[in-house]
Amino acid sequence: MKGLKCSRKLWFTFFVIIIGCSSDPDPFDEARTLSPEDLAALEGMQTAIDQAFIYNDSLERSVMASPVVTDSVIHYYDGKFHMSDSLFNYYNDQYSHQNLQDDHHHDEHGMHTHGHFIISSHLPGHLIADHNQMDSLLVAHQPIHPVD
Repeated sequence: MKGLKCSRKLWFTFFVIIIGCSSDPDPFDEARTLSPEDLAALEGMQTAIDQAFIYNDSLERSVMASPVVTDSVIHYYDGKFHMSDSLFNYYNDQYSHQNLQDDHHHDEHGMHTHGHFIISSHLPGHLIADHNQMDSLLVAHQPIHPVD
C-alpha cells in the first residue's frame, strides 16, 4: 500500500512537471513579431546610421588631411552623409511605430516617448536611441560640413 502511494505521488509529480513545461504559447509572440515591412524599415534605419557614421568619419579625415584632399572628395563624403540621413528619415517614415518593443511613437505633433509595454533585449524594435544616435551624428557633422 505504501509503495502504491509513493508511486502515485511520483506519477502526479511527473504530470505536474510535464504540464508545467508544455504551457500554451505566449499570447504576445505574434504581437512581438515585426512585419516584413517593419523589419525592412528597421534594417534600413540601422544601415543608414552605420553609413552616416562611416561617411562622416571619412569626411572628417578628408577635411583634416595633410595635404588637403580635393573638394570633389570632400563633397562626395558630405553628399553620402546627407543621403544616409535622408534614408534614415525615409525608413523611419516607413516604420509603423506600433510594435510592443518600440519605446516611442510619432504623430502630427512630433515624437513621443513612452514606457516599454513588453520588451526584451533580443527582440528587434525601433528605439528612441536610434534617433539620438542620428542626431549626435548631425551635431558632429556641422563643424566639418563644407561651406560652398
